[in-house]
Parts: sequence; structure tokens; C-alpha cells
Amino acid sequence: MVVSSTCFPHKEIHKQTWRSPDGKPSNQIDHILIDKRNASRMLDVKSRRGASSDSDHYLVRGRYRYKKANSKYEPNITTRRFHTDALREASMVARFQQQLEEEFGKLQTEQATKEESQIEEDWKQLKEVIKEAAGLTIGYKPKPDRK
Repeated sequence: MVVSSTCFPHKEIHKQTWRSPDGKPSNQIDHILIDKRNASRMLDVKSRRGASSDSDHYLVRGRYRYKKANSKYEPNITTRRFHTDALREASMVARFQQQLEEEFGKLQTEQATKEESQIEEDWKQLKEVIKEAAGLTIGYKPKPDRK
């Protein structure tokens, strides 16, 4: 442990943490202790004489640099993007619409058998249908070349 309140140069009045009841002698008897490995994170420690309390001790204020714990490395997962430029051709648009109609037809027959539907479930199914149709017809953009 490191006594961090003795590590910073200040005037004597900012170091004193206790005053005797008669008001004459003052001492530094209150300290802030910190682990040795975290001692470099302490920015400043000094006493606050102006704080009103019913004690003969002054408040001790420490400024600390917070460091967030490092999280484990997570690889950057990039999503594949659809090749939407292919939809500029009329023939590709027609194929995409036909594929969507087929997929929606399958989805509607599945939903007809269910009595109760949930909005979240329906949205997930709709999203998957659109993704599947887009993947089958227009495909994905090629990865850009890295230099």
C-alpha cells in the first residue's frame, strides 16, 4: 500500500487534516491508502478546510484517474452487404420480386396454421424471408481489396 496523501507537494495548510481543540497545533493524521500498482492513478490529495462538520478533522479529498478494465478481444464481425447495385437491371428486379413472392407464399401458409401471432416473431420471419430472397437472387457485395 502507498500513503498517497504524502506524495503530492502542497502548502502546509493543505496537508493538515486535524486541528487540536485549542486551535494551535495541526497535524496530518488522516491519509488515503492505495495499492502500489494503482498509485500512479492518483492525481492529487489535499485536505478541504472549508467543509463544515462537527469534527476537528478536515475532509481529505483525493482525485483519481479511473481506468476501465480491458475487455477481452472480440473480433470485428462485419456484416455482409447485399449487392444492391444489381437491382438497377430490370431483369434482376423481376427475379427478386418473383423470389419474394415465393418466400412470402411459404410464410403465409405457415402463419395460416398458427392461431395467434406475435409481432416480434412475425417481424423476424419477414426479415429472414427478405434476406433469403436477396441472398438467392442478388447476392452479396465482394469484399473490397485491401492495400
